[in-house]
Parts: sequence; C-alpha cells; structure tokens
Amino acid sequence: MAEAAQATWPYPAEWQNYVRPSGIQPGDAVWLIRGSRGRGPGSGPGHERRVRARYLGGDAYNVVCELLEEDPVAVSAPLHKGGIGVWHGESFLAPCEESHPL
Repeated sequence: MAEAAQATWPYPAEWQNYVRPSGIQPGDAVWLIRGSRGRGPGSGPGHERRVRARYLGGDAYNVVCELLEEDPVAVSAPLHKGGIGVWHGESFLAPCEESHPL
C-alpha cells in the first residue's frame, strides 16, 4: 500500500487487509468504474468511464482506492492522481488486466 495512504488512513483499520471475494487485494491495480452508468462521453461531465486506480482496502460494502491518473471529467472528489476515495460495492472495480471497453 502507498506510504501516503498508510500515514493518513481515516478508515477502520481492518479495511487495510480486506481481500475482495473476486481475489482483488490491497495494492492491486484496478479499473475504478466512475460516473453515471450508461451515459457516454457525449453526455458531458460525469459520464461512465474507467480510471486506473490502486485498491487500498475496504469491506464487504466499501471500496477504498487511490487514483493512479487524473480524472478530468469527475464531478466529485477525488479528481486528481493520488486522491483517495471510498465507493460502495465491488461493482465499481475490475482487474486492470481486463481490456478497457469504456
């Protein structure tokens, strides 16, 4: 896990070691699915897209990730590389080895 994330971890300590049922574990690179599902790029900011991120932990209902790239069309934080946020549910994650269909 990134040292910066460890130093400022504001979430429950047990989230740091949570391995997802899909096998995604803390430190893995993932696609973070962000935005309004079903909206394409022509619909404006906040459309559905995939952003490279590092999975930092979570629990059965929450996903904590650090962005590995800028997200210039985000309408809510985090927006910038290195930003950390929480999303609800594993449906927001896909292994980074997967092709980038969006």
